[in-house]
Amino acid sequence: MIKARPVSNKFWILKEGNVKIGEVNTTQNGYSLKIKGKQTVFQTLENLKIKTGIDFVNNEIPEPKKENLVYGYPVSGEIYNPMWNIKTQLPLYNKKEDSKSWFAAGYYLVNIKNKWKTILSPKLIILERNNFKGPYKTISHDTY
Repeated sequence: MIKARPVSNKFWILKEGNVKIGEVNTTQNGYSLKIKGKQTVFQTLENLKIKTGIDFVNNEIPEPKKENLVYGYPVSGEIYNPMWNIKTQLPLYNKKEDSKSWFAAGYYLVNIKNKWKTILSPKLIILERNNFKGPYKTISHDTY
């Protein structure tokens, strides 16, 4: 059985088993089927499915996942005005467009009241007022 896997909302790759045998593209005239060197145009995708028996698997294209990273470091919340602070050597960002509060991207070990705590994206002022280690891209207990 031939299966069509979506690459985009306008393009599918045709496979028989694990072997690519063709493709389907949307055109101004409908849908172009190219299979084993031959090209056929169908007016609708339904016509193409009925006449060829091609199985369109998982026809919905998932939305690309929005990465919450600033210079490769994870953050919590929205990202506005990302920057690398040369003086502190920290990846910084705001959580709102007009905010004056800066947050440091990444995981940090922060010594607050003589106790080390792991914090994701602390406010910059917390790092300025306490001893800290970081930034780290993941939580790792080896860093304590």
